[in-house]
Amino acid sequence: MNTLIVPCAGKSGRFPGMKPKWMLTHPDGKLMSMKAIEGLSDDIFSRIIITYVKPHDETYDAGFILRQAFKDNPKIEYCVLDDFTSSACETVYETIQKMNVSGSFMVKDSDNFVKADYPAKLDNSVAAWDVKQHPDVKRLPEKSFLAINSDGTLKNIEEKNIISNIICIGVYTFESTDIFCDAYNEMLQNRR
Repeated sequence: MNTLIVPCAGKSGRFPGMKPKWMLTHPDGKLMSMKAIEGLSDDIFSRIIITYVKPHDETYDAGFILRQAFKDNPKIEYCVLDDFTSSACETVYETIQKMNVSGSFMVKDSDNFVKADYPAKLDNSVAAWDVKQHPDVKRLPEKSFLAINSDGTLKNIEEKNIISNIICIGVYTFESTDIFCDAYNEMLQNRR
């Protein structure tokens, strides 16, 4: 079975002085982090891991709030990191290591709602939306954009920089934690 990882460890720098985006409420009264997984069928997941950081716990009582919000979902597990990471990739990597995640998994952004059905066997993919075919997307400059080769291979993801008509909608699937961790470690080595 698959694991769903919902990273809630960002600093939310675009909203200074406010709670992290994932702790804000949707118009229906639910936490954004609840709405984030509501559109996904959880029967393909054996584990659902929400990752947050101690500073959010100390400032906003994040652990208590999450446990209250998700008390009726027995699949929910919590991964608490000591501090903020440098990226969502690092947060996912740290979650995989700390929670002993193996096999296929999905990463879902914690601050948006996506209604989607996924097969039981996950592969390597990034969910996308073509704004030319669906021009009703609001606040385009705030989105992440995908550069895709003619064969459909993902070339790049750029946040808040319009490089194509394809936006990332915050769902990433991986057929293996080994593939993700190897790519993450290779990326770190190439930075040096």
